[in-house]
Amino acid sequence: MKNMLLKKSQLDTPQSYSRLSYRLLTTVFSLYICIALTVTLTQIYTEYHQKKYELKEEISHLYGLFEPLLTTALWDVNDENVRSIASSLTNYPAIVGIEILGDFNLSDGHITAKKNTDIVNNSSSIEDLPQWSYLICYQFPITFIDDEGEKRTLGEIKLYSSSAILFKRLKNLFITTIASAAIKTLCLWIILYFTLKHLISSPIRRLTNLIDKTNYEHTGSNKSLKQSKEDELLFLIKSFIFMKRALRKKQREIQEHHNDLENQITKRTKQLKYHASHDELTGLFNRREFEEKVTEIFKKNNKNTAQITLCFIDLDRFKIVNDTLNHAAGDQVLRQISEILQKNIRNTDILARIGGDEFAILLKDCNIKSAHTLIDSMRHQIENTRFILEGHIFDIGMSAGLVAVNHENPTLADALSAADEACYTAKESGRNQIKFYSKNKRRYKTHLLPKIKSAIENDTFLIYFQPIFTADQIDLKKYNRFEILLRMKDENGKFIPTSSIIPLSERYNLSSQIDFWVIENAFKFLGEYPKQLQQTKMVFINLSGPTLTEENIKEKIIRCSEKYQIPLEKICFEITETAKITNFIQTLKNIEAIRKKGSRFALDDFGTGVSSFTYLKEIPIDIIKIYGDFVKDMLNSTLDLAIVDSINNIASKMGKEVVAEYVEDTETAKHLAMMNVTYLQGFGLQRPGPITQVWDNLKNNRT
Repeated sequence: MKNMLLKKSQLDTPQSYSRLSYRLLTTVFSLYICIALTVTLTQIYTEYHQKKYELKEEISHLYGLFEPLLTTALWDVNDENVRSIASSLTNYPAIVGIEILGDFNLSDGHITAKKNTDIVNNSSSIEDLPQWSYLICYQFPITFIDDEGEKRTLGEIKLYSSSAILFKRLKNLFITTIASAAIKTLCLWIILYFTLKHLISSPIRRLTNLIDKTNYEHTGSNKSLKQSKEDELLFLIKSFIFMKRALRKKQREIQEHHNDLENQITKRTKQLKYHASHDELTGLFNRREFEEKVTEIFKKNNKNTAQITLCFIDLDRFKIVNDTLNHAAGDQVLRQISEILQKNIRNTDILARIGGDEFAILLKDCNIKSAHTLIDSMRHQIENTRFILEGHIFDIGMSAGLVAVNHENPTLADALSAADEACYTAKESGRNQIKFYSKNKRRYKTHLLPKIKSAIENDTFLIYFQPIFTADQIDLKKYNRFEILLRMKDENGKFIPTSSIIPLSERYNLSSQIDFWVIENAFKFLGEYPKQLQQTKMVFINLSGPTLTEENIKEKIIRCSEKYQIPLEKICFEITETAKITNFIQTLKNIEAIRKKGSRFALDDFGTGVSSFTYLKEIPIDIIKIYGDFVKDMLNSTLDLAIVDSINNIASKMGKEVVAEYVEDTETAKHLAMMNVTYLQGFGLQRPGPITQVWDNLKNNRT
């Protein structure tokens, strides 16, 4: 450390870090002198030629003044005038001598003269005289126009000037330029010295100190440098050498760290690729990877040369596990079932989890009968497995749909849709079954799916109203209650049966969108007729099971009612008894929340399922709508009549109102009125129609 401080003190001395300033200054200054000298000489050379040109112009102008006089004197052979003109010309500072040559009768055609001398009339040249060395000659022709108007040349005149005259004119410029350059050079030298010292020498001194300190800390070197003329640069070079060694060491460490990072990145990349293509819970392929692999197989099998079967699996009674325990228990069941499926597939098959409790299997080189045998073996194993979780025993089954991949199902989307439909058929047939896809037995008219989506997006659904009559005033044909019904037309303007729309929308998760479309547009229509709305007692709107489980259903309904100024006390929401309610607790919360805002709830199609009285007991229902199949044949069937009567009696004891649907004739209406059924609805009373048609019949209809 002591040596380190010594080196630092050596470098801190002014002599130590000023040497470089001197050397740099000498180099820069020498270069500047060369440039300045070149510029000065160039400037003098340029000015010399400029003065020379100006001298020529001056002499030319002077001759132009004397030319007429000289020409006349020569033509008239007037020796005295010629001598006088020549003497006058030599008296000008710029002219030191003249020489006249030509065809005239004076001095044998050759006249010369010098400054401050007499005219000499001989044939010798003026350049032969020693005092006329370094002369500059300017020649001009001597011309004359005679009496006939012709231009004649008498000879030529040479006007001589000395280069000494030019140098005399350049003398002051030369002295001024040299003095200016000297002053500038001195000032520049001083400025450069301090500038270089501040900008270069001092930073180098600090840099060398820093490098030395860094080298000492990283290499442990404590060598000191002897004071010399090259101390600064030599020390800097040696410091860089020490730094190079330290950097090499660091480079090896960085390389090792880089290799370690590269290995980690490779490992993580493999993990990411795995997670991107596999289901995290079960370890099976996920939907995206399954679609990519199967699509590639479909492309290779575009000529249907290989036998390929696609299987769609949906677990039965799996939601009971989640509802009874929790999702962690459901995850454990999914892992166990995945292991069963994986153990039973072949090496060439592709198994994937494509949904919550949905799986898909592609069986290559396997006809549909062999596929049925293989899948049925899986079904039996799952059926015979008892899933014991937290003291509970669960029986899980599986419904499966099989479809042969051929020209009827050329794409994965087509094949998967067909297998899904076959699986759904298996579920509706009692669950825990395997069904084959049949084009002739399609449950859903899937070609309507794009039209349904388009109707939602483009508001092309239609809203129809069907009146609900008070039973004891049926003869008066008065009503102030309505049910809102959904209608849809095809491209030919014909109505598409609702029985084709509803199942398809429920299967492809569109029912909630349709419900909210109906609520939005129904409220909008009602808001456009405030007078008729004021006369209306109740408007019935249907809701599907998935809509009732949505957490924000109350907010959406309230927002629509406030937007269109619709009192919720005038709205009754209908729940179909057969609606698939997946979250019963959430459904109850939503119903209670909406009822608190003033709306009422009706249980539609009562009596169609085994859960009728369970719903009536557990769901807060205000109105019961009797299933229409019991009503329309009640006069011809004692059983139907008894069922209608019992439902009406139970509702009466519970304090609930009753609506009888499918009333198709007056006799049935009168009989229901005698049974004290509250309200009647059906084609026999009035068919559904557009809102304007129903409102027209409402005028002056107050009950």
